[in-house]
Amino acid sequence: MKLTETMQYMLLETARVRLAVPMDGNQARTFHALHRLGLVEPVVNDGYRITDKGDALADELRNGGES
Repeated sequence: MKLTETMQYMLLETARVRLAVPMDGNQARTFHALHRLGLVEPVVNDGYRITDKGDALADELRNGGES
């Protein structure tokens, strides 16, 4: 699965903090793209949390795997 650098960063941050809230239009678009890939899921107040699939990919990215 090919992710942009921004998508990788946001996925890793979401895995680190366990919950992320889009702050502006660009971040919202990134989270929508991650959601379409099944890596995050929406929660209340326009927030997103990481899915099991996203968590596994975040672990792979942290361990030097390429996406």
